[in-house]
Amino acid sequence: MDVLPLNFRTLWLCGIWHEENEKLTVPRIAYRFLVICLMFYFTFTLSAVVFVENSNVSELTEAIFLAVTYITLCLKIVNFAFRRAEMIEILHDFRHPYCKAEHSEESEILKGYSKQARKMYIYLMAFVMSDVAYFWSTFAFKVSKNIMELPYHTYQFYNMSSKAILFSTAALQATSVLYSVSINISFDTMTAGLLILTTGQLELNAHRLSKLGEHNVDSMNGYIAHNVLINGTVDKIESFIKTVVIPFLFFSLLSICASVFQLSEYSVFSLEFLGLFSFAICILLQVLVYCWFGNELMLKK
Repeated sequence: MDVLPLNFRTLWLCGIWHEENEKLTVPRIAYRFLVICLMFYFTFTLSAVVFVENSNVSELTEAIFLAVTYITLCLKIVNFAFRRAEMIEILHDFRHPYCKAEHSEESEILKGYSKQARKMYIYLMAFVMSDVAYFWSTFAFKVSKNIMELPYHTYQFYNMSSKAILFSTAALQATSVLYSVSINISFDTMTAGLLILTTGQLELNAHRLSKLGEHNVDSMNGYIAHNVLINGTVDKIESFIKTVVIPFLFFSLLSICASVFQLSEYSVFSLEFLGLFSFAICILLQVLVYCWFGNELMLKK
């Protein structure tokens, strides 16, 4: 896990990723299957509210807002699972000798971009997790006031009148949210991280060309091959993410529109307003990550 270690380590802990030479054991496969089933079940219960229950406009808007976010996550999981071989090829490209630093000056260039990718992961993960913690603190506050309702409005196939069942379902939702946030942020920052690392490779290639002597033909051939490798890697990254980015942007736009409508239903100083507002900011940050670093790569090229 030398390329974007935080992202792939998180996905490994969540059961979504395993290394190329890693042997999958039966418990590991079962754990992965359980996590994926948990994600899809939670998404289904969020989405079912829209079609099954006779909710008012406010509840329907909130249901759509959450459902489309998790539908996008499921698309990302499916894309990542079925195109694992392509991701391995991309990682191999970054491990190619052409992409390795040859001396300390080049090493500093690559370290700068790796540090940038790492910071982005840490900051975005911390922000979203703090938002989740705040959301669950509002649930605890409601429980202390004897307001017994699930944190997320979902459709359940069983009776929720018992406190034991209610808290068990809430615990299941908490587990689902913890995994979904970890996986979703890892996916989004991984895509942006790959774009950042590719931008670093372009700068490395430009740095080498600027130091090239007039008659150093052998080095010139290597630098040209490096540039060809980078362009090929960019094409692979674009191919990998484009099947997800278009639905992601569409669903994000739908979520943001729904959140703006939903925010108008709450007081500015209410807990619900703050929680929903911070959730909308999280979605906007994810969109910004894709757009910003994609633009940075285009400028470098």
